[in-house]
Amino acid sequence: MKQWRIVAAMACIVVLLAGCGEKKAEPAKVDGMAKYTDSQTGFTLDYPKNWVTRSDNGKDFIATSQADVEQQFLEYKVEGPATAKIHVRTQKLEGTTMEEYMKEDRMLPDEYYNKPEQVTLGGVPATRIGINFDNGRFKSEKYYALKDSMITTLEFAAFG
Repeated sequence: MKQWRIVAAMACIVVLLAGCGEKKAEPAKVDGMAKYTDSQTGFTLDYPKNWVTRSDNGKDFIATSQADVEQQFLEYKVEGPATAKIHVRTQKLEGTTMEEYMKEDRMLPDEYYNKPEQVTLGGVPATRIGINFDNGRFKSEKYYALKDSMITTLEFAAFG
């Protein structure tokens, strides 16, 4: 999705989410910001420059507050370290509706998901869905935006 710019304030949401839950977790450290620009989609986002990143141009970008925690997010392992991530996925929406895509993207039972909200992301209509899992030890916000048959999912998530 071309010409999107997610400001540093969105990364701050992740830092704030990293401190949520019953135990006092250390917020994810932010030593300034770096800029990621996907050369195929033009998607641009600011993220904490000291975080670990992985990207697949035109498809995927992940920034995590520490190394080797991606599996923790895939399995929702709340007993792991307090950590945060920013994840951007872009793909062509084929053979399904946006609503069906969002439903298929769910990894947890429906009761953990907040009611979808209509928002604007980079000037494009989007849907925001929050997740609150294990009494607040995992929180996430996912944004789904559709433009020119390309769906972009932007996720801010944190354990701790």
